[in-house]
Amino acid sequence: MFGCISNLVTSFWKRTPRHRPSMTIEIRSSTKESAENWRVAELSFDPTSDNNIISRKLVSTVLEIPIYPMSQCSTDSAQFNKEAINIKEYVDIVWRSDDAPKNVLGPTRFWVSSEYDPPYDAVLGKEDTELQNSMQP
Repeated sequence: MFGCISNLVTSFWKRTPRHRPSMTIEIRSSTKESAENWRVAELSFDPTSDNNIISRKLVSTVLEIPIYPMSQCSTDSAQFNKEAINIKEYVDIVWRSDDAPKNVLGPTRFWVSSEYDPPYDAVLGKEDTELQNSMQP
C-alpha cells in the first residue's frame, strides 16, 4: 500500500512545474563609463502574474537604461503577489542567470514599477517563468 502512495506522490511531483522563489541574475546595461556592463539583481518568480515587472530604482540608478512610455492601448496595471501595480512605462532587458552566464536571454519586456523602491528587483511573470523552467535541466 505504501509503495502505491509513494509512486503517486512521485508521479505528481514529476508532473507539477516547480520554480525557485528567486535567483540571482545579471542584466546588461549601458553606463557612461562603458558601452556594455553586467549588473547583478535578484529575480523573483510570480506564476500568477501575466507581466514581468522591474524596480524603477534598479532601472534608473543601477542599470541606467532608457525607460519607454507605454502606448495608449496597452495595459496600465500589472500584478505582483496578486496585488495591482500601476504601470506606465517599460524596458527591454537582456539578461542571464548567474548559474549559466553563457546562456544570454532576451530582450525580455519588463513593466517599470511606478513605486521607486518596491520590495523586489525584478519579477518574472507566468509566461516567462514557464519558459525559464523549460530551459532548466
